[in-house]
Amino acid sequence: MGRALSRTGWSTVIGMAVVACSAEPAGRQASVTPAPTQTAPVPTVTNQPTASAQPPPAPSSDPLRAVDGSFTATPPPKLTLFARSSIGASLSPDGKSAIMAASGRGATLRTGKTTQRIKVGYVTASKFNADGTRFALATEAGNVKVFQTSDGKLLRTVRGSRPIAFVDAKTIAFKRRCEGFVAAVNTQAPPKRLGKACGRLIHTSADYKSWLVAEHGRFRYGVLYTYRKATWTSLPDGRETVLIQATDKSPFLEPVMAKNGARLCFLDGNFSLHCLETKAPANAQRVWPLPGKPLLVGRDDPRVLRGPKLDESGSQLLFRVGTGEHSPHDVYVADFQANKVRRVTHSSREWWSFLPGGKRIVGHGGTDKLVVYDLVRNVRTDIGKPGEEWEGLSVFPGDDTRFVIGKERGGTRDLYLVELS
Repeated sequence: MGRALSRTGWSTVIGMAVVACSAEPAGRQASVTPAPTQTAPVPTVTNQPTASAQPPPAPSSDPLRAVDGSFTATPPPKLTLFARSSIGASLSPDGKSAIMAASGRGATLRTGKTTQRIKVGYVTASKFNADGTRFALATEAGNVKVFQTSDGKLLRTVRGSRPIAFVDAKTIAFKRRCEGFVAAVNTQAPPKRLGKACGRLIHTSADYKSWLVAEHGRFRYGVLYTYRKATWTSLPDGRETVLIQATDKSPFLEPVMAKNGARLCFLDGNFSLHCLETKAPANAQRVWPLPGKPLLVGRDDPRVLRGPKLDESGSQLLFRVGTGEHSPHDVYVADFQANKVRRVTHSSREWWSFLPGGKRIVGHGGTDKLVVYDLVRNVRTDIGKPGEEWEGLSVFPGDDTRFVIGKERGGTRDLYLVELS
């Protein structure tokens, strides 16, 4: 296990404004007990950074409040075998094509009812372009290969790694160590260097020209990395905006940014959850424990667990609260527009995700059934049988009525198409 996380102070930084949050120091200990602390003031955000993002709708001035969810069970949806012996899939935006990564080397391209084996090494990432006519595979060997969807023809290979993205139908973007590059997919012209930003890459803008990178701290908490700074960097000109400033003694963890770049959330050293808007002037907001509630004081107290998720717009946050990763925990959705935190369920499922649009969430992992909660209609849909393990969610962009997910079978997975009503 890692060292204890003490929290003597951290701050959010927007432009040149810095407002620190302080708490009682606990020192470095051999255990992983969170440091005793006092309720810390919420940092204020006064200026706007340079992130290319649209802010979410402004919340009301009321503080977040807790509500309990109530859901009605519905009949199981249609379940169809999609692919055997695959660990996951990438789905084209038009829903007509899919890339399935094999349990071993290579991948399979499906277009309509036609399937084709793609001979590559171990696949680490896959991505379709916006119109589904091209797809890219990142391999364990450190190459990015671009293919034509209609016939599986290899168009070009470049040296690089994930995350990969298509900035338009004919241009692929990729990472090479600390540097970002773009390359045309229809020519063999050398890739164009965008710029450099070192650290763990958390998020990129749609054009790949701006990166949110986090600087690693000196130690880990179990499997979780700690960080001491989060910076939004414009690659072409090197301009930086520090969004979170911390230290090795008072780090932050699990940073996550909305797809549109509008909101950034993270855990502090006490496993309290905070969010800030990256565009509009606003106060950084403590989401959990709710404002007015005491911060955590001991290792057996419930705390926010790893893997918080923002929906695409940044207006909702999905997170878990419990005493440990493999113990039953509560699942919450914070709605920043309605200023409420809704308890959805008590569950042992390891992974939770929004479906596109943010109206539905999916819980999977562990030996509970696969489950879908509709947050608008207030209905719950259970899928599968007790004891089955479902993992590896793949979504159809813009479509919350269907998704693909894997069911564990020995050392591999079989993928199933789930079609919701």
